[in-house]
Amino acid sequence: MTAEAVPGARPRRTQTALGGGFRRTWWASVVSAAGTGVHFASFPLLAAQITRSPGELSLVTAVGSLPWLLLALPAGAVVDRGDPRKVMVVSDAGRAVVVVLLAAALAGHRLGLPALVTASGLLGVGEVFFDCASLALLPRLVAAADLERANGRLYSGMQAGQNFAGQLVGGGLFRLLRALPFLVNAASFVVSAVLLQGVRGTEPARGRQLPGGLRQQIVHGVRICLANRPFVALTLVSALMNAVYLGELALLVLFSTRILHLPTAFYGTQLTALAVGALLGGVLTPRLLDRFGRLRLLAAAPAVVGATSVALGLSSTWYAALAAFLVMGAASMVWNVVAVSLRQTLMPADLLGRATSVHRLVSWGAMPLGSVCFGLAADAWGLRAPFVAGGALLALATLPAVPTFRSLRVLPDAGSYERQAVT
Repeated sequence: MTAEAVPGARPRRTQTALGGGFRRTWWASVVSAAGTGVHFASFPLLAAQITRSPGELSLVTAVGSLPWLLLALPAGAVVDRGDPRKVMVVSDAGRAVVVVLLAAALAGHRLGLPALVTASGLLGVGEVFFDCASLALLPRLVAAADLERANGRLYSGMQAGQNFAGQLVGGGLFRLLRALPFLVNAASFVVSAVLLQGVRGTEPARGRQLPGGLRQQIVHGVRICLANRPFVALTLVSALMNAVYLGELALLVLFSTRILHLPTAFYGTQLTALAVGALLGGVLTPRLLDRFGRLRLLAAAPAVVGATSVALGLSSTWYAALAAFLVMGAASMVWNVVAVSLRQTLMPADLLGRATSVHRLVSWGAMPLGSVCFGLAADAWGLRAPFVAGGALLALATLPAVPTFRSLRVLPDAGSYERQAVT
């Protein structure tokens, strides 16, 4: 197989149709995302009825994200040892059981804080395995040249399912009957598992499995990831973007009410603008790739997110803030689609699970750090300062990664890369 075009060049697009395996995976992901959106909208409401303690509410959220710190690396190795589709099916089935038990306990008035914390943790475990497997599955279903198109459709569909269809109805279902949104979420996991069960041709190639036990394979995967400079650059830029993003969300309510003098309800409108921007970004990414190429998008997307963060920090009107969030959401999604597709091409198929786990461990681990830093900066210099400083830092810190992207030529069949000057 010939080498893929340099990321800075305009990649040649094929007219091949995405196959039935991708379509089933797309529907499974969208249905599951819609169920997750219902869950996200209703789970905090349920937790607030179980306990009024801020500390206990924080515990429920923290336990749900803890599996990413504890299990990301083992989960990635498990995915690489077998068939990612089967890992996704088992994850969906397990989460369906957890949610059904949660709904049963709620209907029987036997749901307390320990059960709520346990359910949050188990759902987090399922999420870790499902996400690591999902990113490893896609390159087995579509050609390397179609990865951006496939990822764009996948991310857009998941955005629509979770942030619009799911979250819009989750709160209403909870008000009708507290157990109803969780039963809907359980049904979405079942439908997703059934759809994924019908996907074929995803088994790992024989002879590609690494020798040794799980621990050795984890260490081996981490070493390969750290030795791959483009992978490291993508991960560090993603980590900084996530830190800025969560830092902004942590202060958004205060910024809206104290700086923009808006009602608290406007917070949800700004989140909707982010979601709409992300949906547009996912749809437009393939066209932007045709016009500008990977290098320009990889360099421009973080710069645009940084610039809109600065603009948000300097804004004084609600419509300027909405415009900033709309553009920020679109640029963030463009980065996600292009960066994920490039990571999927940088690594061989039997390393994608571990590569995803390493990437998520670093990039998602930066989010609480960003929240803390933004809070300290706001206490010291006011609410505008973190948005301006964080955005400027993101735009400037991305520049050192550009030469790495610029000198990259990907070999999809080998999962390796060669350095060459861009002509």
